[in-house]
Amino acid sequence: MPKFEIPKDKDGIKKQIKALQSLLIIDDKTRDSKSKQIHHDEIKALKKALSLL
Repeated sequence: MPKFEIPKDKDGIKKQIKALQSLLIIDDKTRDSKSKQIHHDEIKALKKALSLL
């Protein structure tokens, strides 16, 4: 699994959040709870980073 990186600008962070949210839909369909939790954690981290900018 590649290391999770937070983009440096707001647009990059927003784009990353949207991409992860689309992956959550796929996780629901495949019932992959481990992957879903990872994606939720990454979204939380991105939203926190966005609020700090």
